[in-house]
Amino acid sequence: MEQMRLLEDSNPETMKVAKYIISSIIESNVKELGMNGVIEPQMHTISLFKKSSDDISIAFHQNQVSVKVKLTVIGYIGLIENLTILQKQIAEEIKLFTGLEAKKIHLYIAKMMVK
Repeated sequence: MEQMRLLEDSNPETMKVAKYIISSIIESNVKELGMNGVIEPQMHTISLFKKSSDDISIAFHQNQVSVKVKLTVIGYIGLIENLTILQKQIAEEIKLFTGLEAKKIHLYIAKMMVK
């Protein structure tokens, strides 16, 4: 609990570092999941929508964090299960690396392609 209070009262630089850590967690998990079962190296099944800073939105609420992630996906069997796994992995790693509870992790499919 003490660690979480420090984040609430911290300066903007600390908040910027926390956002960077959380963004890195999201990017690495999306990339890892998107590579699973991929035959063509350039074709990811799940990726960030535009691969820009607009794809990830992070908001702090007391000792919790809410995240919104815009994704591009290629439809396949098991997509919903993999997105659920992605949410859980992101939540666990946010807790592990920052000490914050992931209150909400919204994964938005901004673009879907059918193979």
